[in-house]
Order: sequence, then structure tokens, then C-alpha cells
Amino acid sequence: MTREEILQETNPAKIWRWIRTHPDEADAEVATHFNKLARADYLSRHPDGGIWEASPRDPQK
Repeated sequence: MTREEILQETNPAKIWRWIRTHPDEADAEVATHFNKLARADYLSRHPDGGIWEASPRDPQK
């Protein structure tokens, strides 16, 4: 797959495999595309937000 084809891909697992096998071609745009799809996929399976929406711990406590 080419970079342009990856930017059209909708399966985050395929994009992740491509990033791992083409590190020199994977740029910020590809990473952003992957992150958007991966987050949507995760939240579709965890409607409460799960770990993705977890608040950072307060270091003062």
C-alpha cells in the first residue's frame, strides 16, 4: 500500500501494520489518521470512555 492508500484506509489495524512496516513513510498525517480511527474504534466498544477518557492523576494528592 502507498501512503495515499493508507490515508484512505478505515481499518486502524491495517494502518498500524503499515506504520510498523514502513516507518520511513509514516508521518504526522498518517499518525493523526490512525489515532482518530483507533480512538473511534475504542470508544465504540467502550461507550463509558474506558481508559481513553481517564483523567490524569492529580500529583498533589
